[in-house]
Amino acid sequence: MLEGVVFEFAILGESQIQRMLDGVVYRGQDLRPVWNFIVSDFFALEGQQFATEGGLGRPWPPLSPVYAAWKAKHFPGQPILVRTGRLRASLTGRNADTVEVQEPQLLRIGTRVPYARFHQTGTSRMPPRPPIVLTEAVKDRWCRLIHAYLKGGDLLAVARNTSIF
Repeated sequence: MLEGVVFEFAILGESQIQRMLDGVVYRGQDLRPVWNFIVSDFFALEGQQFATEGGLGRPWPPLSPVYAAWKAKHFPGQPILVRTGRLRASLTGRNADTVEVQEPQLLRIGTRVPYARFHQTGTSRMPPRPPIVLTEAVKDRWCRLIHAYLKGGDLLAVARNTSIF
């Protein structure tokens, strides 16, 4: 054990480091500039999820033969998870059923459609067909966007380089 030993570090450009750290702390107080990018990406991802019937995760299981026949008669041409379009519309753009809360350090996005949770998790009579799937690539992309913002980077450039736009 070293007793009485003091380590000192002198960093050239210490004031720049302090300004950079101050900037990170300041920007970390309010992440709302990032939220709009993430919301736009979320809506686009949900559009893909519905268009591919679960292609962002595991493809959605087919409808039961009995329900598929009933749906074809009453809602002809509608794909899986779409009867009236209410759920899809609430997750692919802003409307009365869309949940979108943007606060300085909180983003909440989703749907008010009450039956969405049953599709997300499944029931004893229905397999899960999750409308919302956040892949590791999506989470990584959003983290890179937040990271770029905290560093003071160009959000639009990062968004373009991470396939958001």
